[in-house]
Amino acid sequence: MKEELVFYERQQFNKWWIILLLVVINGFFIYVNFGQLANDKSLGNNPVDNVILVVVSVLLIIITIGLFFSHLDTMIDKDGVYYRFFPFHLRFKCMPWDYISEFEIVNIFRPKKFGGRFKNFKYKNKGHGIHLGFRRRSYSVSGNYGLQLTLNNNRKILIETQTPEELEEFLNKLNAERKQK
Repeated sequence: MKEELVFYERQQFNKWWIILLLVVINGFFIYVNFGQLANDKSLGNNPVDNVILVVVSVLLIIITIGLFFSHLDTMIDKDGVYYRFFPFHLRFKCMPWDYISEFEIVNIFRPKKFGGRFKNFKYKNKGHGIHLGFRRRSYSVSGNYGLQLTLNNNRKILIETQTPEELEEFLNKLNAERKQK
């Protein structure tokens, strides 16, 4: 029995200083909430309205929890490329091989070739996350390389990877197997 080729990668945000900063900010807001709502001790001479304080605190907690649980999953097999940026995509998005005209692994931090991060995708926002353009999309968490898919309708999708060598080796094996059939 022949083993089925499958590549799977999960990336999570790993910027410890951002998470630490959000935890400190959340702790401060919880402290201010407790002081203002429970003890009637406001911070400063002109306190914020209780409703606004609670809403801002809840939003910060939601953003922090979202950052803890967000991740980019990439799965590639003989049928196509599947990707999911949780919690924005609850299910995998599938890009069948029939829709992909070419693919390559690119270094997205090479300023001489691309003029900067994601220059080939012409994004103004050059950080991590989901970047949507008219004919280009980028899904990025924390890496220097990405799988660039060029579709039959000339749209481009960049899915960031932290294991470019392993992905390239897998794609070569998959291409060889697909050509045999």
